[in-house]
Amino acid sequence: MPGLLARALALTGAHLVASVLLCPEEKLHSYVLVTQAPSVGDCSTAVTDDYSRSAEYSSSSYCWNVVNTTSQVVLPTGTPEITFATECNILEYAGTIVIGAPASLEEKNGGFFDNSLKLRRNCELFAQLVQSRGGIMVSGSAYSVKCAFVGDSATPLLTTAATARVVHDHGADFLLSPYGSGLTIHASKQAVVDGRLMLSPSGSSPAIYSEALTMFNERSGAARTPTTKRRLASSLSR
Repeated sequence: MPGLLARALALTGAHLVASVLLCPEEKLHSYVLVTQAPSVGDCSTAVTDDYSRSAEYSSSSYCWNVVNTTSQVVLPTGTPEITFATECNILEYAGTIVIGAPASLEEKNGGFFDNSLKLRRNCELFAQLVQSRGGIMVSGSAYSVKCAFVGDSATPLLTTAATARVVHDHGADFLLSPYGSGLTIHASKQAVVDGRLMLSPSGSSPAIYSEALTMFNERSGAARTPTTKRRLASSLSR
């Protein structure tokens, strides 16, 4: 068998090399990694990226950093995931608009579970209404709606991973925030790095919006060319 394998490799070696060269590169993803703050409560010592932090960050209960990796986001084994689709006849639609959310999907999550249940029911009702009206019309084509939810265990330690999962694995086009400002302030940052619009029905803290905007501007600014910056400066000075 080894001899036959060697001969087969010798005969097809050129093809094998071509196949290797054509293999796509692993995609680099950005994740907002949330960790428990040190016992001293000083998150400023745990910063490993170049993003700005608010003045309150050093005394936060949870620290966050943006990491770039080709690895897939990891959630605990048994993390619940729920989807609801209206694609009874997918051939009737040009495509599907996916609305996703990190959510507290287990009863042990208490009040977070109750509020996440309301969010799920609202999304499901919306999807049913869309189907009854023939879909959402975009440029003359009808699109169906799918709702996707990934469990966040009602903790900031998992809400960014759940947000990333619903985007990368379920293909969410739009996001709904988890329940409460404490979770949303982290989930919104993952929405920014994934380039998704997140609606926040239950996060009222001004810091959610100011920190997400700061991160968005810094990520956008990193992609601008010097020429673009000069044009912007010129237009602002007029």
